[in-house]
Order: sequence, then structure tokens, then C-alpha cells
Amino acid sequence: EVVLQYMPRSSPDTQVRSWFFSVQRDLGHSWLLDLAYVGNNGVNEILINDINQANVMQPTTCTTATESSSTSGCITNFQSRVPMPNFSSVVGTLPWGYSDYNGLQAKIEKRFSSGLYLLNAFTWSKALDIAPQAEDGSGGCDNCGNFIPSVQNIYNYKADHGISANNRPLLNVTSLVWTLPVGRGKWLGENMNRALDTVLGGWQMTDIFQARSGDPITFAYSPDGNTQVSPLITIDGRNSYRPNQSGPALAANKSHSRYFNLSNFSTPQPYAPFGNSPRNAVRGYVFWQLDMGLTKDFMLTRKAHVQFRAEAFNLTNRTNFGEPNSVYNGAGSTTFGVITSTLPARELQLAAKIVF
Repeated sequence: EVVLQYMPRSSPDTQVRSWFFSVQRDLGHSWLLDLAYVGNNGVNEILINDINQANVMQPTTCTTATESSSTSGCITNFQSRVPMPNFSSVVGTLPWGYSDYNGLQAKIEKRFSSGLYLLNAFTWSKALDIAPQAEDGSGGCDNCGNFIPSVQNIYNYKADHGISANNRPLLNVTSLVWTLPVGRGKWLGENMNRALDTVLGGWQMTDIFQARSGDPITFAYSPDGNTQVSPLITIDGRNSYRPNQSGPALAANKSHSRYFNLSNFSTPQPYAPFGNSPRNAVRGYVFWQLDMGLTKDFMLTRKAHVQFRAEAFNLTNRTNFGEPNSVYNGAGSTTFGVITSTLPARELQLAAKIVF
């Protein structure tokens, strides 16, 4: 058996076409509003799949899960079902993918006379594509397309059109920069002596609050020998097998130990191995975090100073959960829908540098 790699001779370059329209308005009193529509369209994006994909079992050959484990009821060797039996796999690099993005972006900023600057940026968007690109991916599983721009069924690749792995429809970032009114000549400590002013005056505070939708999740299952349509299961070009879904994916009272409704999923039959669960149709927990920093310059000479920084990441120590396990291992699965990771807890750091 020989494994080949294939790329069409006339393969066109990937193209991304972008457009935008924006309106800016001065609202008076140092308020500035910016509204924008941003869109792009990608064509000739790369899919990597085994184009020697085996034909699926016929219902008359293998009709039940019991038969699927019986050598008399099924053809277990998928090599006998491939279009080109002299080759094991033909990994195709195919320019068949396409994507679309549409987003509304709103930004408002205000400069206060007291040394306070406020900026809020909000994005409402939707991104669609055929398969993950580059470092896209979600679900933490081998067969759900992580980092691999592959589809479930190369003979019906358009059926994988859905939400992009990097789509987060709601994103809001609020930034605040404030030169604290403390020190000589300021609101607090106008007549402060120089020694105290050296310690307490001249501080600047920065705050960044960010909140966004949860990461999209694609479900997956690991096929057995009868269900498998390609020998590629762990490298570029593997098929992205998804389970069947008969009802809402999320548990009624979702938690980190039971995020999905296990009873609404099932493993596809060998004669229909490509499940109906759509790509990236559900999301993990929402994310929000507050970061804060304090900075101050301490003069050393006329041409040199020390810049001191104190920073806190995830200041409120919020628990932002990672993604739930999205690999369906059958009705008795104990790991499906379980979250075993979190994003970093509160982190504090101090830093200083000499500028000259």
C-alpha cells in the first residue's frame, strides 16, 4: 500500500477580500463615537483530506450495531471500499474552502479634564467557514478538526459549512487610564512636601475589562474499523467524525461536571458514519476578566528615571472555565461534557526598568 500527497496543478491562491464602512461623530464635551461595519470573504482556502476516502457500508451489508462487530455481518477492511485500491491514502491539499465574516464595531471614547481617559470597544459579529484554518479549532479532541482544515465527508464537504472555530459573536473591551489626582499641585495633596510627593504623587492607573462569548465547540467520536473511511486518524487530512444529535446539546442545569446532555447524543451506524451534529453549534462558558496596573516614574537624573509597574491580571480572581470534553464515547461516557481546566487565576507582578 502506498500513501500519496496530491495538490491540483491549477490550484489558485487563497484570497481574502475585505471591505468596511465607518461613521465618526463628535458628540460634544469630548465624547467621540465611531460606528463601523466590517466584512470579508475568503475563497480558495485550503482543505486537507484523504481523497481516496472509502465508500461507507451499505445498509444491506451492515445494518445494526451488533452486526458491526461481527465479521460475517460487515466488511471490516475499509481498504476494500476505497476508489483506488492500490493506494492506502491520497492526502489532498484542496482549494475548496471559503469563509465569510460580518461585524458591527462600536467605539466610544471620552477625555476628561481631570486626567481620566475612557475607551469602550464593542463588536457584534459572525464568522462562517467550511473547516478550521491555521490555528483554529476547539473541543480539545483528535477528530473535531483542531488545527487541521479537514471536513467530515470529502464527497460532501459543503455540508460542513458552519460557525468558524474562532467566532465569538459578542466582544466588549473597556479601557480606563487615569492620572491619579494625588501630589503637589493636584486635587489631593496640593501642598504636599517633596519627599511625600516623590512616593505618593505622579501615579497612573490603567484598567482593562474584557468580556466575550464562550468558545465554539464541535463534537466528535472515534470510529471503529467498520465505521472508519480513512486510515488517517491522527495526522493532517483525517476525517472529522461527528456524532448524531437528537435534541439540545447543553444540559438543562449545566455545570463544570456535566455541561452536555449525554442522552441526546449517539454513535452513528457504520453505514452512516457522518453524524448530524453541526460544527461549532454550542459554546463554552462566557469569559470576563479585569486587569489593573499602576505605574510611576522616579527621577534619577535629568536624563534618566526608573519606571515602576505593579500589575494584576484577573484582579477579581474569577474562575474562567476551559472547554468541556467534546469527545462522545458512548452512552456510558464519564468524560463527555466534563471540564477539567481553567484559565489562569489572579496573577500579581512587579517590574522596574531604568530609562535613560
